[in-house]
Amino acid sequence: MKVILREDVKNLGTMGEIVEVKPGFARNFLLPNKLVEIATPAVIKNWELGAARRQKKIEAELADAKAAAAKLDGIVLPYTKTINIEGIVFGSVTKADVQKSLAELGHKITKDHIEIHAPIKKIGETEVAIYFKPTVYAKIKVKIDAVEEDKAGK
Repeated sequence: MKVILREDVKNLGTMGEIVEVKPGFARNFLLPNKLVEIATPAVIKNWELGAARRQKKIEAELADAKAAAAKLDGIVLPYTKTINIEGIVFGSVTKADVQKSLAELGHKITKDHIEIHAPIKKIGETEVAIYFKPTVYAKIKVKIDAVEEDKAGK
């Protein structure tokens, strides 16, 4: 099924692109979330007429994304986690933890923007990418320091 993307969709394309998707994916996810329109000749013509207006909107969103990414680049988020005698970390740092820490610093980031494939469980620094647009992202660091179990009061 051919559809026109109304918004950027991760792993599918950017706004205004005509893409081929499976009917079930369109019917069950894309259409109910208003992410696409079915690509009929009338809809395609309408999209072409509004191309200049959308291009301005895209450029403005891209500029905003680049500004937000520049503010985040190089941030180090410190966390302290308890370890046992063998050096095994109790707990981990997840997308929710990173989002909460960034919110405390005044950055409005959703969990969807944060790229952590698995919870971070190792001591030291780990690089995390924050994606705003397919071509715009920032790299931050998550630093986990250890506190031994005995010193943590357990």
